[in-house]
Amino acid sequence: MSIPRVAIVGRPNVGKSTIFNRLLKKKEAIIHQTPGITRDRKSKECLLLDEIIFLTDTGGIFSSDDDNFMNHIDSQVNIALDESDFVLLVVDAQGLTGGDRELGELVRKSDKPTLVVANKCDRIKNPDEISEFYELGFDSILGISAEHRINVNQFTDLLYSKLKALKLFKKVKKTEPQNSLSFSLIGRPNVGKSSLLNKILNKDRAIVTPIAGTTRDSIEDHFIYKDVNFKIIDTAGLRRKSKVKESIEFYSTVRAKKSIHESDLTVLLIEPGELITDQDKKICDIVSKEGKSLVFVINKWDLIEEENDETKFLHETKSKIRFQFPALHYVPIITMSAITGRGIKKLLNLLLLVYNNTNFQIDTPKLNKFVESRIRRHLPSKKGKQLKVYYATQVNTAPPTFIFFVNSKKIVTSQFERYITNTMRNEFDFKGTPLVIKFKDRQA
Repeated sequence: MSIPRVAIVGRPNVGKSTIFNRLLKKKEAIIHQTPGITRDRKSKECLLLDEIIFLTDTGGIFSSDDDNFMNHIDSQVNIALDESDFVLLVVDAQGLTGGDRELGELVRKSDKPTLVVANKCDRIKNPDEISEFYELGFDSILGISAEHRINVNQFTDLLYSKLKALKLFKKVKKTEPQNSLSFSLIGRPNVGKSSLLNKILNKDRAIVTPIAGTTRDSIEDHFIYKDVNFKIIDTAGLRRKSKVKESIEFYSTVRAKKSIHESDLTVLLIEPGELITDQDKKICDIVSKEGKSLVFVINKWDLIEEENDETKFLHETKSKIRFQFPALHYVPIITMSAITGRGIKKLLNLLLLVYNNTNFQIDTPKLNKFVESRIRRHLPSKKGKQLKVYYATQVNTAPPTFIFFVNSKKIVTSQFERYITNTMRNEFDFKGTPLVIKFKDRQA
């Protein structure tokens, strides 16, 4: 690999996510005083001085027995250790515990170079107290306080020097960047987002359990399909506000909205049995306000195939969705099963198509030929004054945005605007992407 992978591991609530955020210089992981907030492993590219590393934050291993996710979290940590080139073993500087010893043994068995980070050193009176952590069997120990920035610069320099000494920074020839596409998986809790993520990546990237709300933070990963670098973002299930009881879930909802904003496309997963809910509609409102492209995916279709006339049920389901989302008639609807993998290639091909559509640029002569042949035949009038469309131009993509220069935009009606939008969709392939139509008075 050309980019070294650094895994952050440790018991719950020792400050792993704070260190993760501190190295990234921004708040990427949710931080809360409740132990065990981080469940999935969360990875990000990170600029370490003048080099790039791939940093992975993991869930607190050896969680309490009443945490339903203990075994799943431990599995995620083991995967992170297997994939890493270097390990940051985070402990609480206030004292060595049995859990630290067990985890130290696990890390030693991985045979990965390791730096022990004694976090929260601001809470001990004597800095020499951290020497007890040499009992874990590692040569390098550094006391820091990630929250209060104590020794953070020394920590960064030490990590950099160790990675460099191990020759993990490999110089690679600069090449033209690949085409890239990012998409977010959005939907209610337990609709199958994490299962889809794992199936696409062909590995257990996210924890999957029948318990709604397993994913608390947005997690992302990359894969290549048809020479395009895809970034996939799995988000926490968005609940109704009345059900967002924990502050943790509040921040998860905020992160999900942030993921929609930062991604190119959004995939809304729907369960065939429940179909559209008010929360699904709110999600679509967020996507529409952001001007993002959208794809509807009816997941868990393997359950429908077993019990129903598939063709008839699909027609009825699509009709219900179109009835509930009349303004989103341009959004494609497909079926798939995250469990069996049926429909994944179809989804990826559709995402490529929609991405091309949202970035499609119509040259001005072709656009104005369209205006001449299709638009000027249906001009509205108001109080005896006829609307005149002089010309149009596309001023942006993602979403495609057009300005029509007219004699008076006050004459423009909503029906005429819809006519332009629908006619453009018939003329050009804008499946999956919203269109922004603006009118501007031409100066005399």
